[in-house]
Amino acid sequence: MTKKFFRIGLLILTSLVICFSSSYAQSKALSKALDKEYKRTLKGYKKSGWNVDANGRSTEVTLLKHFDRLNANPDLKVIVGTSTNCKSMNVCKQVALNNAQNEYARLVSGKIEGAFASVIKANADRPQEEIDKMTGGLVNEVKADLSGILEPSYSIYKEKYGMKEYKTFFFVDETKLVGNMEKVLQQSIKETKLTIEEAKSISKFVSEELKNEPSSETYNEEE
Repeated sequence: MTKKFFRIGLLILTSLVICFSSSYAQSKALSKALDKEYKRTLKGYKKSGWNVDANGRSTEVTLLKHFDRLNANPDLKVIVGTSTNCKSMNVCKQVALNNAQNEYARLVSGKIEGAFASVIKANADRPQEEIDKMTGGLVNEVKADLSGILEPSYSIYKEKYGMKEYKTFFFVDETKLVGNMEKVLQQSIKETKLTIEEAKSISKFVSEELKNEPSSETYNEEE
């Protein structure tokens, strides 16, 4: 019996070591890739004349903090909000935020609409009007919570002929978004004919679709 427990313990320990080694290798590869992207972004900003709007912080420190967050949480996505031909920094910042929220809202809305189209089929018991109403309700509820989903990381700007081009990079917490969506779906089960299985399938569909969406680049050569 003792030998049996020893063999089981050894197998568990071996499995843990393998998992840890694999996780460490992935983490190291991610750190290396992010360090490469950091250096490319820093060089690109300086070459293209971008300045960081960071209350006196250097570009180097600002970018390091940004990439440290990505390294600490590989599930974070990045999207960018832009503003062009603006004079006031406050106006530039607000327009960039609005554009980021609108762009992400369009993305999420498309995923939700795709989920309903894939999961729920219009039939005699579920007319298209009812599906459209449920889809629109979920889209509106999720869009209303986007302010807590997008977290500003840093902003950059450059000036030309007295006007500014401005960009803000946001972290996207899609885990929080999916959690909010699931709460709305649970309420929909109570208020509509949406079933529990349909709600689960819709949540899974949207979550997987969002995971497959790439992050925005911090810098590209066309800038």
